[in-house]
Amino acid sequence: MYFSKHFFIAGTVLLALLFSCKKESDTVDPLLLGNWSDGNSKYTFSQNLTFGIKYLRSGTATEAVVTDSIWGKYSVDNKRSNIYFEASQLTEKKQPQQVVNRRISLPVWNYSFTTDSVLNYSSNSIKGQLRKIKK
Repeated sequence: MYFSKHFFIAGTVLLALLFSCKKESDTVDPLLLGNWSDGNSKYTFSQNLTFGIKYLRSGTATEAVVTDSIWGKYSVDNKRSNIYFEASQLTEKKQPQQVVNRRISLPVWNYSFTTDSVLNYSSNSIKGQLRKIKK
């Protein structure tokens, strides 16, 4: 009886701790949703937390560039203004019809909006600005 009572109490405390530590998913800022471009790439952020990147290359790209597009899921941390990418699929420049399932490491973006049509982002390796593509 003594063991059962303490086991129940310990289990209840453990469950309370687990649920209190669970990170609530942040809602996506409506300004982020839609199509964005920097002239070289087109980024799409959807309401269902999926994203796509399409590389827009004019002329002849170097042979070192092999990726045509990347997509996967993203999440946001509104308190820190961060976007986390979980890229899981890509297509290659040589075979854009063939989808390759591969985990791709992308940097975490810290973002801000200058206006409703200008998105500034930075990571450990890059700083950039995207403009919203109007329909």
